Amino acid sequence: MGCLSGGKPIVKLNDKLRSQLPEGPTALWADGTEYLAEFVKIALNVIFPLGGGANALPEVLRGWFGPGAGANGTRHEVQFELRDGRWVMEPAL
Repeated sequence: MGCLSGGKPIVKLNDKLRSQLPEGPTALWADGTEYLAEFVKIALNVIFPLGGGANALPEVLRGWFGPGAGANGTRHEVQFELRDGRWVMEPAL
């Protein structure tokens, strides 16, 4: 990860794995909650709760990695997995 956009952490996508990930608006689960994620060419920069609300990606990432998530010099990683037809994002171990 290690990326900020407008002061908020985003997930920079691994170029080698990019072709295995969805593109565009996609249902995504994180911490047991379903979001509408927007996968773009090089990053996942927003996830919105179903039913409306603000971008929850910074809150999710900071919940996993602390207030410094995405700051320069950090190297936090997430993983995406397709489980039972659902995309799931979680911290990489």
